Amino acid sequence: MTSLRNRARLAIAACLMLMLCMPMQAQAQGAPKTIRVAVAGTSLLWLNYFLALDSGYFKDAGINVVSTMAKNGPLSAQAVIAGEADVGMGDFARVFNLRSKSTDLVAFAIFNVGVEQTLVVSSEIAKGMPANPTVDDAVRAIRGKTIAVSGAGTTNDVILRYLVKSRQQNPDQYLNIVNLASAPALYIESFRKKAIDGLVTTEPIISEVVQSGEGKVVFTTLRDMPPADRLPYIVAFAPKPFADANRDALQAFNRALARASTALKTGGYEGSKPIIKKYFPTVSEEAMRSAFTRMQWPVVPALDRAMVQTTADWQASVGLLPAKVAPDEQAKSFINIQ
Repeated sequence: MTSLRNRARLAIAACLMLMLCMPMQAQAQGAPKTIRVAVAGTSLLWLNYFLALDSGYFKDAGINVVSTMAKNGPLSAQAVIAGEADVGMGDFARVFNLRSKSTDLVAFAIFNVGVEQTLVVSSEIAKGMPANPTVDDAVRAIRGKTIAVSGAGTTNDVILRYLVKSRQQNPDQYLNIVNLASAPALYIESFRKKAIDGLVTTEPIISEVVQSGEGKVVFTTLRDMPPADRLPYIVAFAPKPFADANRDALQAFNRALARASTALKTGGYEGSKPIIKKYFPTVSEEAMRSAFTRMQWPVVPALDRAMVQTTADWQASVGLLPAKVAPDEQAKSFINIQ
């Protein structure tokens, strides 16, 4: 009899423990996947990401996204390689270049379409140029001049050098290339003090400089180097093992990004003002409005094979990649997530 009572007590205790554990197990199974994203500084190029984050679109899609600021693309990639982040962001060329060094990263989403790099020269130099300068006009105008880029080996540095080399000239002998931090006020002041004669950079800095009256656009890849205007520019990437193990979470990431891109397009500049003012409080409204119209946030952020091939071939042709990427390697560089 005593033995039966003991067995009964044990059975009841086991049932109580099971009942207590079940809610905890269900909660663990239902917990949203956390994705750590190393954000490559603050840029209009990934304004859709900021909007998705601030508006709760990632949570609505069923994932928890935690952002850390990495200042730029190289540091964003380094955070992923070091295991400090699950997802990074940067130029697609960075993915190809890192893969060539045996780093198994894959791109899975597009933040922005259109590889934009714009050459602005001082208003004084622009006065001596045709109203609608050709690329040849632009290259002739910067001969012997001091042109600023944000750093050696950056996309603006590579594109500037490509322009000069494409006219059979040595960049290091043809002009003086200097590194200058990407800051509108610094660029404008450098123009005023005649410390620089031109610069190569992106929006919204370009619009801010032009609005100041200190510079004029004489070349832009979007207009003068097709198909740059149709290529994926900034992409989200992750280690291949993480991407394989978390495909559902990355699909959710893409859904949130698509929703944010649609909201930016639907709302236009006026509807997007709150998010713009939060992340770009010091850029003038006139310049920001002008820059906003040039952005291309894709409502379908997925990559496909034809898009990747065209991008890789163009990047190799302008020097962003040291050599052409083989077709099988192109296929391994991304995953198509709808």
